[in-house]
Amino acid sequence: IFIIDDFTRKCEESVILLDGLEYLITQTEFSTVLKFVHELRDTIALHNSRLIIPLHRDTLSLNDYSILEREFTVLEYE
Repeated sequence: IFIIDDFTRKCEESVILLDGLEYLITQTEFSTVLKFVHELRDTIALHNSRLIIPLHRDTLSLNDYSILEREFTVLEYE
């Protein structure tokens, strides 16, 4: 979080791409990753930046995906 906070402070209106969220979830618990993403979202919002998290719906349980869907704006593509 420190590196992203420093970057967004220096480069306001930046875009952060967080790839590999599924991997983080497999290595830790979903709740831990969710706390991290919440902190990240708050940090990014403070500096008027954007967070993009590519995520395949079928890699998570329906419950976990629904939690993320409530917390973030979901853009779907085919």
